[in-house]
Amino acid sequence: MTRILAIVALVIIRELLGHAMFNEIASEGVKLSLNFGFLLLAAHLTGQAFARMRMPMITGYIAAGILFGPFGLDYIDRSGLTDLRFIDDIALTFIALAAGGELRISTLRKKWPSILNLVIWITLIVFFGVFASFVAAAGIIPFMKGMSSSQVFMIAAGFGILCVARSPSSTIAIISECKAKGPYSETVLGVTVATDVIVIVLFTLLLSVYGRICSAGTGDMISIGLIGEILVSFGAGTLLGWLITLYIRRVKADLVIFLVGTAFLVTKFSHGLGAFLELHYGTTFHLEPMLICMAAGFVIQNFSREGERFLGAIDRSSLPIFATFFAITGASIDLGALRTSWHIACALVLVRAILMVVGARTATAVTRESSRMAGFYGLGFLTQAGVSLGLVQVVACRHPEWGVPFATIAVAAIAINQVIGPIAFKYALERVGEARITRRQNSRPKR
Repeated sequence: MTRILAIVALVIIRELLGHAMFNEIASEGVKLSLNFGFLLLAAHLTGQAFARMRMPMITGYIAAGILFGPFGLDYIDRSGLTDLRFIDDIALTFIALAAGGELRISTLRKKWPSILNLVIWITLIVFFGVFASFVAAAGIIPFMKGMSSSQVFMIAAGFGILCVARSPSSTIAIISECKAKGPYSETVLGVTVATDVIVIVLFTLLLSVYGRICSAGTGDMISIGLIGEILVSFGAGTLLGWLITLYIRRVKADLVIFLVGTAFLVTKFSHGLGAFLELHYGTTFHLEPMLICMAAGFVIQNFSREGERFLGAIDRSSLPIFATFFAITGASIDLGALRTSWHIACALVLVRAILMVVGARTATAVTRESSRMAGFYGLGFLTQAGVSLGLVQVVACRHPEWGVPFATIAVAAIAINQVIGPIAFKYALERVGEARITRRQNSRPKR
């Protein structure tokens, strides 16, 4: 009740500060600070309220974004949301640092049969299941009616790849929130990260094939370019991991600020280098900040003695970053798109969830994994964001003739998965006994 009253008080203050007279005299910097502060506090309080109801805090962050964003009460309008977009880049690279730091070679070596089988079987079953569903339903999906067979196959393949993708950021956030540690959470994280790399490769191949259909030779150049970007990004991440390790050993001070600043600089440098090469040399080459930071975290954790200090600093600074990032994610959910395509999106979400569970069950049956956690793997792979939204944006920009309705359905499905996925994953962590913070809270005596 206290948190609800605090949210009400925050809304009243925002109403007073949002008065027309204030908006006229306030500078853009003041408005940006006001929007950032309000969204951070609202997300934190809502997340705490959701935690009291035994729901994931990031679901509360997303709910706060939906409620106060441009498609809700409009306290953060579209222009204000655009101004806050720089936080997305910082948060994603920061989360990628954490994801890399959570991947331990010792664990992966012991769990590699499970991880490999889960990656293979879930990817195959989800991709071909969704692909077949859209090919079969092409005649009743409005924007696919009258298309050629090749176009139908390309769009169905796009949805298939999209459904394979997951959200490392949400996975890391839930693991961090629950203080989860154990074979289940480590396996889910390893599979999630590995699958996102595979999704990028699959998407590259799809662009290559579509490029061959539209204009001969284009696809091969796109494929070579994207694979080169991935390899160079991993190389840059290895160098960055070594530099961060050197800082931790020699300087030690202000590690949290250093890591946040590093995430910001990696993002700006990657985007700036791509823009510079395109402007002055006509070359399209973009480093991937998330891959750079993921590789850096992996190097720090596995090839130095500073892994625990590194993860400790990540954990201390994660709350405001997670709260703001997922609130912005919620505020970006287009409720109008959800209303117009909810029936197709819901069907897609349901089919994907069933296929995830079937794929996970098949993988554990192949490896004969009989532990109780085997039945909960499918629940750990439902979240979507990050890479999924990136793929949707690329498709919508490159092929607007069918990319816009494709994006409408995809974004609606991603929005639903981003709400139900964290709830399902937290439930699974509790059932397998790895949600340590939940157990501690439940064991406290009532006052």
